[in-house]
Amino acid sequence: MPKKITKRQHTGRTGEVFVGYLFEKLGLKWHESKTDAGIDCHVEWRNSETGEVTNRHIGVQVKSSSGAFSAETSTKFEQLCSQDDIEYWMQGTMPVLLVCCKPWANEAYWIDIKKYFTDPDHRRSGKAVFVKSETRLDENALPHLQSIALPAALGLYLGAPPKREQLYSNLVSVTRLPERIFIAETDLRKRKQVFATLREKGIEHVPGEFITRGQEIISVHDLRTEPWNFVARLGTSESQGFEDWWRGDAGIRRGHLVELLNHCLTALLYTKSVRWRASEKVYFFKPHRGQNSMTVRTHGLRRESTTHTVFKIYRKLNSDGIRFCRHHALRAQFRDINERWYLEITPTYFFTRDGWTEDKYGSQRLKKIKEYEGNQGVFGNALMWANFLSDTSEDIWHRSYPHLAFAGMTTFDVTSGIPDDAWKPQAPEKPSIDPLLFEI
Repeated sequence: MPKKITKRQHTGRTGEVFVGYLFEKLGLKWHESKTDAGIDCHVEWRNSETGEVTNRHIGVQVKSSSGAFSAETSTKFEQLCSQDDIEYWMQGTMPVLLVCCKPWANEAYWIDIKKYFTDPDHRRSGKAVFVKSETRLDENALPHLQSIALPAALGLYLGAPPKREQLYSNLVSVTRLPERIFIAETDLRKRKQVFATLREKGIEHVPGEFITRGQEIISVHDLRTEPWNFVARLGTSESQGFEDWWRGDAGIRRGHLVELLNHCLTALLYTKSVRWRASEKVYFFKPHRGQNSMTVRTHGLRRESTTHTVFKIYRKLNSDGIRFCRHHALRAQFRDINERWYLEITPTYFFTRDGWTEDKYGSQRLKKIKEYEGNQGVFGNALMWANFLSDTSEDIWHRSYPHLAFAGMTTFDVTSGIPDDAWKPQAPEKPSIDPLLFEI
C-alpha cells in the first residue's frame, strides 16, 4: 500500500511553516516541536538589533485553513476550541498564542489564549473570536508579543495555588416535579377566562396551576373533578406521566413546562405569604393586615438557626404615618441543565407605600440599597431564599406543597482558588443597612 500524506496533514504542515516564517520575519526565533499535544511550536524572544536571545518563550498553537475561516466576514471570524485544549493551555507554565492562518492568502491572526479564556463566558463557549484589524500577525503585533513573553524576573507561572473550596451558586436544585399532567379540551382560550368562569360558579380560590394552549387546558390537577369540570369538555380529559409528557416533544413542550412550573412556584410561595408581582416580575413577602414587620426563620451555612426581617415598615419622622415599606423579593427562572431542573434565584427588594401599592420612589430606593449592600449581604439573602424555598415542614395549618420541592443551594467543590487575603481587603463589607439612606 503506498504511503500518503492527507490533505489535512499537508494543510497543517503548510500552516506551521508559514507561521514560522512570519515570526522569523519579525526577528523572533521559531522552534519547531518534534511532537505536540496542544502546542505546535515555540517562539523565543530575540533582540533583532543585537541578535541576543533571551530564553523567554511563548507557546504557539497553529490552526491552518485551506479555505474560509469559520463564520468569517470582512472584519472577523471564529475558531472553536475543545475544553480539553483550553484546560491544557490554561494550566501551563508559559503564555500561549492561538494563531489561525491562511497561507494561500498570506494571512495570519493571533490571540493571547490565557488572557482571552480568562473570561468565563469565553471559556464556557470555547469559541475564540478574532477581530482581523486587531489581531493580524505583522510588525504591529510586536509590542503586544513582547509584553506577553515571560520575563525571567517573574519566574514561572504556576497557576492558582492548590486549595479546596466549596463554591455556592444561585441555582436551587428541583427535587420534586408534578407526578402527572392532565389535558382536556376547552372552549376558553385564555387563563383570565378560566378564572372568570370558575368565579362565576362560586369558586372563591381558583387554583392557578394550569395553562391554556389553543383549544386545550393543561393542568397538574385532575380535570375530571370539580371545579375543572366547569371549564373542561366532558369526556375529553387525558392523563400522562409528567416526565413522559414534556419529553415526548421537548422542543415544543419545554416552554409549556416552564410556564406551568412558574404557576406551581407561585402557588407554593402563596402558602408561605409570598406573592407574585407581574408588573415587576418579582415575588415578594406580603404582610397580613396590621403587621409592622415579618420575620422568617431559616439556617445559615453551619446549619445554625437564624432569622431574617423580610418585611418592615419605615415611618415618617415625628409621625405614625408610613413613609414606605421594604419587602425582601426574588426573581426566579427555571433552568434545564444536563437534564436536571434548577431554579435560578436572584434576591432583590420591592418597595410599597402600604404593603401592596407600589412606592413611586421604589426604583431609587432599590438603587441605593444595591449600592450600599456588600457581597456578604447579597449572599446572605440568596442563602435565605434557597433555604426558605426548601423548607417542607408542616403543621396543622400548612401542608407540604405536592407538586414542587427544592433542595437548597447547589454547591461545587474545587481544588484551586484565590487566597482570601488576596481579594477580601479590596472588597470591604459594609455595615448593616441604615434607613437614612432611603431619604428621598
